[in-house]
Order: sequence, then C-alpha cells, then structure tokens
Amino acid sequence: MKILIDGHMLKQAHGGVSRVWRETLGRVIAQCPTFDFTLYLAGRSRHGAPASPRLRRIIEWDLPPRAFFTALGRWQARRVGADIFHSTYYTDPLAPARRNVVTVYDFNHERLPGVTGSTHMIEKKRACIQRADALIAISEATKNDLIEFCRVRPEQVTVMPLACNELFARTPTLPDELAAFVAKHRIRQPYWLYVGRRGTYKNFSTLLRAFATVAGDTGGSLVVAGGRPELETHEIELLITHRLEDRVVLLPAISDDALRVAYAGAAAFVFPSLAEGFGLPVIEAMGCGCPVIASDIAVFREVAGEAALYFDPHDPAALATAMRRSLEPATRTALAAAGRQRATDFSWDKSAAILRGVYESFA
Repeated sequence: MKILIDGHMLKQAHGGVSRVWRETLGRVIAQCPTFDFTLYLAGRSRHGAPASPRLRRIIEWDLPPRAFFTALGRWQARRVGADIFHSTYYTDPLAPARRNVVTVYDFNHERLPGVTGSTHMIEKKRACIQRADALIAISEATKNDLIEFCRVRPEQVTVMPLACNELFARTPTLPDELAAFVAKHRIRQPYWLYVGRRGTYKNFSTLLRAFATVAGDTGGSLVVAGGRPELETHEIELLITHRLEDRVVLLPAISDDALRVAYAGAAAFVFPSLAEGFGLPVIEAMGCGCPVIASDIAVFREVAGEAALYFDPHDPAALATAMRRSLEPATRTALAAAGRQRATDFSWDKSAAILRGVYESFA
C-alpha cells in the first residue's frame, strides 16, 4: 500500500493542526511496516516532519522559477503511484490515487460566519470533503458538524480523538522550576492561564472582562501563552480602565517545557472559545494536573467530561465565578485529580492506530 500525504500542515510551526501530524505521522509509519509512505513538502512545510527512514520526502522548493519546482514536485508525486492520497488541510489531490482521505478539524467558520468571515475557506473545505472516500474527524462534535454541514454519510467518518504530549503528562514540575518561572516573568499569584491564539472565535475578550472583576480581590495575574506578542487596542484600553496593565503577562514564544511549568502552577487554565474542533490545551492542562475552566460547548464536554468547570461563554460574570471557585482548595484538588485521570483516556498511540485502521480498510 502506497500512501501519499500532503505536508501542508507542517507550514504551521505551532498550533493544533501541526501538532496532530507531528505526533501521529511517525507513529502510524511504525504501526504499518508493510506500507510505503511519502510526504509532500511544499515551501516552508518542514516544521517537525518525522525523521523516519521509511518516510520518503518530496520537496517542492520555494525558489524561482516557482512554476518549474511546482511542476517537478507534482511529477514526482505522480510517480509514487499512490493507493491513498491523504489531505491534511483541505488541499487538492497532488496526484491521482485510488482513494482520497481527508482529516477534518473543525467547523468554526461555518458555525460562526459573522465572526470568522472566511467564505473562501468554507467553499474550499466543502469541495475537498465531497471528493473524499473516507473522512477523519478529530472529535464526535466535528463528526456531527460534518454530517450537518456537508451531508456526508455517518459511515464515511471515523473519529480520531487527539491526546496529550508525553512531556505534559509524565514530567513532574518541581517547586524550584515553578518559583523560577514566576520570578522570571514577574507573575503575581494566583494566576490564571490562557493558551493559544486570541482572535475571533477564541473569545479572549470575555476572559479579560472576567479577569477585570476578579483581579482586584485576588491580587492575581493572567498569563497568556502563545499567540501575538501584543494585545488589541480595545483590550489594552480595558486593562488601563481597570488599572490592570501590569497584571497581564504575555509569553508569545513559549516552549513546551515552559508551558508545562505554566500549567502546573496556574490556579486554572481558562478556555473561553465559542467553538473548537477538539481543544488540545484542555488535554495538556489536565495531563499537568491543572484545573480546567472551559466554555460550555459540546466538544469541551466530550473531551473533559466531569473534569472541568463550565461556563456560558457569553457571560463574563459566570466565568468570573468559575475563576474564583478555582481558588478553593477542595475544588482545585478534585479537578486536578479528575483531570489527570481523564487525560489517560487519550493517547497518540491510540490516535495512530485509528488512522492505521482507515488506511487498512482500503487494502
């Protein structure tokens, strides 16, 4: 069985989509010793590609004359003679194949068209999905959205839940590490943690408004890991109005190891999104024993179960109440224990085994 995988997702140095493939690709190659794998890498698509001797690479160089290198890459792709083409981010087939597989992450654009505003992305995704022989959804919530928005048959869709990187789940954080992290970044305790991009459907402004109501009586901080290195103008104005401009700590270029420490010391990880496909930071936080406060949306209920505090994502007061609850010792202890246990239900080896099963179904 020859499998050609589009490496478009590896243009993303950080983020959920690229992490899915950095974690699963090497594992599925190891689990399929009789299959031939080829990864097509275009332009800057080389962040974290597995160094497996069984993974052939086709590199489409981003050099002039661009048309020549594109044609050369596509010629090499056709020569693979692929049985399966796997689109990792709604791309057109790179070469003819007997079967097309597509991984689908979320329907945030479709669910929130007035917020995300990407008609082109919606159309491109739909066209890719309609060509697919098999679809992989990263959650039951995404599978339900596939059926609702694209009218696909349920039997076409396989759910492949994501997981927690072993660094977060198995590396304990020492008191000295946490003390050094807090001192280095001048973080006031207690602190709440937010991780990732902050625009549109991420609903970060609701978190800022909630933080403004709890910061005064707790003396704490909000630590923002990843994302842009500056806040939006309206967010800065809100902080200045409440005299909190020194209480939000931005860490845009944070390593996974530092993030592990940030999770371990936080009063809670807060995820206020209006929509998500899975929510990898939820699993990471739970793996670190960090209490989780999440929007009351279907996918977070699916991932965290009873191991989180939930709130209406349109209600900053409800979020502020949950943030105060996360400071109660009994609540923290219960959430940390439940989260660690819940995180063990997910593993990247299981994810890779599900992907292998989809490939084997076409053998």
